Amino acid sequence: MFVRSVKERTVRRGEELNSFVSCWRGSEPVALIEVSGGRDALVPVLHLAAVGFGADLLGLSNDTVMATEPTHPETGIPWEPGQITEYVAAQPERAKRFTREMLMTLVVNRAGDSTHVVQAYETVPSPLVRGRTEIKWLNWEPPDGDVQVCGFLPDVMTEVMMEPTLDLLLARNGYPVAQTENWRDHADLATLRSATQQLGDKGLRILLFAEPDTDRQRLFQRRLGPGQVVEPPDLGGDLRS
Repeated sequence: MFVRSVKERTVRRGEELNSFVSCWRGSEPVALIEVSGGRDALVPVLHLAAVGFGADLLGLSNDTVMATEPTHPETGIPWEPGQITEYVAAQPERAKRFTREMLMTLVVNRAGDSTHVVQAYETVPSPLVRGRTEIKWLNWEPPDGDVQVCGFLPDVMTEVMMEPTLDLLLARNGYPVAQTENWRDHADLATLRSATQQLGDKGLRILLFAEPDTDRQRLFQRRLGPGQVVEPPDLGGDLRS
């Protein structure tokens, strides 16, 4: 639901949705990373989320396009990987009849398990502001009833979730940071700063989650700028949203 609300705001502003990487430890959201670059920019960010933020669950949300029929409308042959995107780029107006825009979120855990959720939508004229558009969520599912998630980025997500987390790396080098009070909060802060320095040219925007009136929130508010610390969203228990 959190990424959906971001998507609604970007459409109202006439902007494109960037990719979002979400990090969870247990059932608690830790960080949300907005990435304006493409695939190459996402790879180091996924590694950062898995290792630096020590994610138990790693999510990736972005826009995609899916076909309304299992076969190509002009050849009658089943779609091949990447062909739908090429078709939309080559014939955008005609492709609207045979495709749906989708918001997809893929989630991977450290056991290598994965799940995903997709939500179809369309943009329609705003009834309130002339010249603006807004999003309309659709009750539509792919014709085969499922989405085959495969490719480079899903493979990267699985691979980075097999790497040791920051606390394990430090412990191996003689730094038992887990014995330090609130060490994880300080590590999250250091990870954010390191990412900003090393990947600032990737168009990153990182939000850290903190429950109100906690040492974690007070630490972040002292060290970070306005808008970088937010309360965890109420997702109704759905980690994939």
